[in-house]
Amino acid sequence: MSDHDMRSRAVRRRRLLAAAGAGIAGLAGCSSGGESDNDGGGLATTTAPGGSETTSGEGTGDPETESADWRMYRGGPGQAAYSPGAGPGGDADIEWTWSTPNTDEYVDQSGTRQVAVADGTAYVATHLPYGGETSRTYLYGLDAATGERLWVYERDWGEAQVGSNRSMPVIVDGRAVFLVSGYVNDRWEYVGVDDGEAAWTAAPVPADEDKRLAGRNAPLALPDGTVLASVGNNRYRRLAPSVGEFSGDAIPVTGWTPTVADDSQFVHWSETFQRRPLGGDEPDWRFDWHERGIVTNQLTPPVHADGTVYFGVGMDYFDVPDGPEVPDSRRPRLFAVDAGTGTDRWTRVLETERGERGSRGEGGDDYWLIHGRAAALAVGPDAVYAYTTTGDVAAFSPADGSERWRTSVSDRNLASIPGNFVACPDGVYVALPDGLVHVSSDGEASSLATGDHETATLSLAGGRLFVARNERIEVYG
Repeated sequence: MSDHDMRSRAVRRRRLLAAAGAGIAGLAGCSSGGESDNDGGGLATTTAPGGSETTSGEGTGDPETESADWRMYRGGPGQAAYSPGAGPGGDADIEWTWSTPNTDEYVDQSGTRQVAVADGTAYVATHLPYGGETSRTYLYGLDAATGERLWVYERDWGEAQVGSNRSMPVIVDGRAVFLVSGYVNDRWEYVGVDDGEAAWTAAPVPADEDKRLAGRNAPLALPDGTVLASVGNNRYRRLAPSVGEFSGDAIPVTGWTPTVADDSQFVHWSETFQRRPLGGDEPDWRFDWHERGIVTNQLTPPVHADGTVYFGVGMDYFDVPDGPEVPDSRRPRLFAVDAGTGTDRWTRVLETERGERGSRGEGGDDYWLIHGRAAALAVGPDAVYAYTTTGDVAAFSPADGSERWRTSVSDRNLASIPGNFVACPDGVYVALPDGLVHVSSDGEASSLATGDHETATLSLAGGRLFVARNERIEVYG
């Protein structure tokens, strides 16, 4: 029996056990009315090909559950972008590469879609850009150790469509769930894929039809077993991954894939930072930086980890008459806030540099650019890592925000793509306009590759770094 057959049997067995367990739990709930102590976040140890053991959270996406897999965007709904398993390190080499087999077929062009990895399989979704001659979307299952293609799922929208789109997949109990879209009529649906075969398709409810931007954000697996699925511009719904059915009202979000924990989203909202119940109309709390005299127009996507929410704010310019030094009100900050109460645990004013001088033309003041805000965060149990627009990677104490070290990895860079910054116990990996870099947990930088990696996305699983580029995957080990 091949390794792939063994993994497929294991996945099917877990799916059957999960279904049986759900049925037993349902019966127990009917008879007793009690609540289970198991929220679906338990760890499971599986034997991978070659006999090695990996620990993974079985399809829950619980941000508090350590998983050596990378089952969804930034590793979990809390978007900590942290893997508890070892990474390949600063002297890693490319183990294998995989390229899209069709002309104009893209793995990623936007820097927002990562490779999902679970149970020894790497899941790579691809699409054909708008203006293409066909409208196919693909999902490939690759052997995570070798890059061998195990299966492929294809969705063809037909000649009436031109080009396609899709989301990053989320993996729940061995099933890949992702959005596929045809461009011309803005049609889309979700698909649950098992080993290259569609187990179900879920069309949008009428209120969510014709929403092309649904594919922009990633679906997330929640601890209650449901998938939070993007259904439009700044809208999500709950989706049952076992049967492919939507439920509940649309959940409003803002801008990007939401940061979710404890049935709430943590979000920049109306010039404040808020904790909002999923589907609720009012926030549980608001954190207002304006009350602290802080001026901002740049926001860092938040991270939830271990009961704390981390987020940054910053400003990208100040007027020349207000200089020559950067005004304190416009210096970027990094906040750590208690997720339950919204109280400030610590605030860090980040190292700031005055940048280039610009002009608004006749009648307007010249301005200075500001560099230094946190463009992306990754949080582990021992460090809060930030990639800043000064071109630095910095490590801070989760306890008090004190800076442990700061390492320059690039020239000053205003771009911010959260999918290109990930961490594990050996440090962080960051994809940059001029290369791919590893920074160890004590701040030592090593170059893994040169060339433009600005829109590359990174995933960590099984001791490997999965780098998704425009038309190929590169895997370091």
